[in-house]
Amino acid sequence: MKKKFLVLWGLAITILLSITHGFAGYLITPFTNAGSNPDINNNGQVAWEAIGEIFLYDGNVINHLTDNDIFDGSPQINNNGQVVWYWSNIGNFFYDSTTTTQITNVDSFRGGYPQINNNGYVVWYESDGHDQEIFLYDGSNKIQKTDNEYGDAFPDINDIGQIVWSGHDGPSVVDQGNYI
Repeated sequence: MKKKFLVLWGLAITILLSITHGFAGYLITPFTNAGSNPDINNNGQVAWEAIGEIFLYDGNVINHLTDNDIFDGSPQINNNGQVVWYWSNIGNFFYDSTTTTQITNVDSFRGGYPQINNNGYVVWYESDGHDQEIFLYDGSNKIQKTDNEYGDAFPDINDIGQIVWSGHDGPSVVDQGNYI
């Protein structure tokens, strides 16, 4: 009877620890204002959208980065805690851990799905008046990277400055510019 009690007690403690500390050694941290499109960096910081707003968990507290009446979406966070996102029909925004900067002003067709690398460079697509093109923000300048007759979209950038995107003239293109 005593052995059965100890086995049951051990099982109860194991279940309790699994619930409070995660399964298989993983720590589970539930967030309030849980939403969609989460992105995590290598430091455990998380950016996500919820109720059309952008939130950032810095490892200790949840910060409400936006508070407006227009949909904010598709946040991306790099390993330096810098966050980018788009604000529907307004443009793309960049948060550098202290200040939020509007990096595009998109009046017609909004810029889409900005991506950031660990050097703080941001790429996205937006209309040049004719079709979608790829743009880069280098920390102070907005640079148009493509200018062709085809729609380019869904770019990504790595830490050595290579940009890849989907285009009508090929499934993906790589720009190996020397701007970083």
